[in-house]
Amino acid sequence: LTDLGSEQCGIVTFTTAQATPQEIKAYFSSYQINVSTSKGSGSLISFQDRGLSEVVRASVHYYNTESEIEYVTQCLKKLLHS
Repeated sequence: LTDLGSEQCGIVTFTTAQATPQEIKAYFSSYQINVSTSKGSGSLISFQDRGLSEVVRASVHYYNTESEIEYVTQCLKKLLHS
């Protein structure tokens, strides 16, 4: 997880050594999961300070169910362990 701060919101950003953000986005798309990627245009200095070039951005909303969140988690685990 790449989110900082003591107060978090429903936007979750992350990276992994096993796949690039673009690969994760494409993989999720094949499972009908919508995420975006960010190259930090709004927080470029923070990205540079933390050695980040691009992150996956998942926006969780009030209408998402726990089962949908679990589905995303299961798909990510499947990708990371393949």
